[in-house]
Amino acid sequence: MNTISLSVLYLRVDPNNCHQSHQTLIQLEPSWQRDCEVWPEKVKVRFIETIMLQRTANPLWLISNPEKKSEDVLDGLHRSSTAISFLKNGFPIRQKFLTDKTIKEKFSELFLEKEQIYFKDLPDDIQLQIRNYQFIINVLDSTYYYDANKRLDMYYILNKSSFNLNAYEFNKMRYNTFFSMI
Repeated sequence: MNTISLSVLYLRVDPNNCHQSHQTLIQLEPSWQRDCEVWPEKVKVRFIETIMLQRTANPLWLISNPEKKSEDVLDGLHRSSTAISFLKNGFPIRQKFLTDKTIKEKFSELFLEKEQIYFKDLPDDIQLQIRNYQFIINVLDSTYYYDANKRLDMYYILNKSSFNLNAYEFNKMRYNTFFSMI
């Protein structure tokens, strides 16, 4: 299992910075990648909250591309793009979308001054914590680059190999005490 900090990810998606630092370029949108439809603001803020809480996010799955000497994203485009966009002050955090009480309290004074908080508004220690957030990465070999069926199978495993929960299964977590009594 390998990890990559958000700062290094940010560096590696920019061809100029990547070349100057002798890193392998990460292509966020290779030809097979779907269009990066923007997550709704609520989802973006909750993902940044995940980063701020240092919770583990799903891994980024990359494929070695020998033709471009890069690593191309198979899965993780939205997670990567959202985190990088936040670093670039591309969207704010709104208090109404935060779920963690500790974070709400930590930034309550900032929210009194401003309705929304951008990355640049955060205290230096929190900015550093976000920059140092570790993404788990898995790099698949170049056979996935050349074999579309193999790539599709892996994409299916990562995105479609489970079943949607029915209403009972979804709500069991919420009503566990009640279900235990009956």
